[in-house]
Amino acid sequence: MKPFYGIDRTVDKKNTSREGGCFIAATISDMTRQSYEATRSAGNQQLDKAKLPTVLRWIKTGCGILFGIGFISTIKALGDITLLEAYNNAPWLFWIEGACAVIWLILALLGRIRANAISGKEDFQLSLRRVENVIDQIRRELLVPTDAKDVDVIQITHRWKNGKLKNHTKGMETSPYTNIEMKVFRREDMLCLTDLENRYELPISTLRRLRRVKKGLCIYGWNKAERGDSKFYKPYKLAFDSYGRVSTRAYGLLELHYNGEDWAVWLPPYELNYISALTGLTITED
Repeated sequence: MKPFYGIDRTVDKKNTSREGGCFIAATISDMTRQSYEATRSAGNQQLDKAKLPTVLRWIKTGCGILFGIGFISTIKALGDITLLEAYNNAPWLFWIEGACAVIWLILALLGRIRANAISGKEDFQLSLRRVENVIDQIRRELLVPTDAKDVDVIQITHRWKNGKLKNHTKGMETSPYTNIEMKVFRREDMLCLTDLENRYELPISTLRRLRRVKKGLCIYGWNKAERGDSKFYKPYKLAFDSYGRVSTRAYGLLELHYNGEDWAVWLPPYELNYISALTGLTITED
């Protein structure tokens, strides 16, 4: 099955174009696209100002990794020796762990102080309001209802080998799976999914089944305002790491057959109930 909104790198390993163009029913105007790109660029510049300098961010990441390696090594060693014996055998390891932990904590605190200081400035707030105004314009052009719900759709970067779907990443990409926030709603006999450029329409008549696959994924990006350990998300037993990834114990596939081809919309497990209510499909277990 072709992954809806997937990026196929079977032929071109640098490809960034998404699959699913056959479902596009509406696209924003060139003027709105240019306006969004300009305001987003200005917004990103403001966000960059709120971050620690690149060198300090690398140091923070390095310290976190070194501390993690040292901590895991110590825990494993405690199965055979005591903590005191471990320290006597390699005191330098404990000092390095402690130093890394202190540096990481200091840089994390400095990062938060810097972010709070920048986010409170008028220029930052004005930039955010401009981006929000353009996004509102995009929603109007794509005819998105004001009560449409934000739903995470998984973008999977992949390649095909011997007819099988294989994950693919390159460079600094930390995961082949990325959570993309889309407005999802139903309009008569169509399931509509909109990003900030297009409105995709999937005919309800082409939907075949909605299933939960009991296999974990490590997905980049958490778009929800609510914390992942909140009461609502707790049943899904999500885990988060310092690279902005969320690990799940399952994922969902909304399967459809369209113009002679089999497609699947990949979904995090916490979105399945809403999609089930929207489409009328019962969630099946895999």
